[in-house]
Amino acid sequence: KGDLAGAGADFSRAIELNPKGTAGYESRASVRSGQGDWDGAIADYTRGIALDPADRKMFAGRAFAKVEKEDYSGAILDFNRVIALDPKSAPAYDGRGLARFKLGDYRGAIADCTKAMEGNPTNHAACLRRGLAKEKLGDLEGAVADFDRAIQGAPNDSSAWNVRGWVKYLKKDFDGAIYDAGRAIRLDPNSGAAYGTRAWARYGNGDIPGAVEDFRRAVGLLPPGSADFLLDRGMLAFIGQEYAQALSSWELAGSKDPTISPELHAWIARARATVEAKARSEAWAAQGSRSPHLPY
Repeated sequence: KGDLAGAGADFSRAIELNPKGTAGYESRASVRSGQGDWDGAIADYTRGIALDPADRKMFAGRAFAKVEKEDYSGAILDFNRVIALDPKSAPAYDGRGLARFKLGDYRGAIADCTKAMEGNPTNHAACLRRGLAKEKLGDLEGAVADFDRAIQGAPNDSSAWNVRGWVKYLKKDFDGAIYDAGRAIRLDPNSGAAYGTRAWARYGNGDIPGAVEDFRRAVGLLPPGSADFLLDRGMLAFIGQEYAQALSSWELAGSKDPTISPELHAWIARARATVEAKARSEAWAAQGSRSPHLPY
C-alpha cells in the first residue's frame, strides 16, 4: 500500500506538470483502483476521457471500476463505447457479459460471453458465467456442457465443480451432484457453497443424516445473511420440522436473490402450506372443535 501511495503521489505531480496529458490520469486511476478507491479511479478515467474521447483504455478502466461499485448499467454504457472503438475486444465483451448477468439479462450475458470466448477460447470466467446464465434460463444441458468445458480447462477450480454439481442436483442426478460437490470440497475444504450443494443432493438421495451434517457445515462456512446461507439454514429448519423458521429463511433468501431456482420455490410453497395448515389446526383447537388436521 505504501508503494501505491507513493506511486499515486508521483502521478499527481506528473498531472500538475502536464494537465492536458492522459497518461498521468490513466496511471493514477490504475493506482487508485489498486487501493480500492473506485470513486477516485472513475474521476481520473473521466478526466482522461474528456481529454481523449477515443481512448478505449480509459473507457474500459472506468467500466471495470463501475462494475466494482455495482453500477452495472453505467458499466454497460462504457463497455459499449469500448466495443464501438474496438469490436474485437474480448475483455469488453467479458466485462459487459458480467454486468448483464448481474442485471438479470441472461440472454445478453450468454451472447457477450460467447463473443468473449471467440476472442479468447480459454476464457474460463466467461465459460463459467455463460453456464450460469444458461442455468438461470433453464437450459440445464447447455449449462452442464459449459461447466464440462470449464473443468477441462481448469480442473483444480473448486467453483467449477460445485456449479456443475448444483445443476446436476437440479437435473435430479443426485449421485453426480454428490460426486462433483465432493470434488469441490477436496479442492477447497472451506467451500460452504459446495457443502450446501452436497447437502441438497444427499437429501434428494434420502441420506438425511448426511444432509444434516453437510447443511450444518455449509451454514458455518457461508457468509451469514447471504442467500445461500438462508437457503441452507431454511432446509435445516425444514428437516427439523421448524416450518415457520424455514419459511422465514427462504422468503428472506428470495428477497436477496430473486433468481432463485424454481426448484427452491417449490420448497417455499411446501413450508407455507404446512405453516398455514398448522395455523388452521390450532384455530380449530382453540374453538374446542375437532380439527381435520390433528389426530385427536
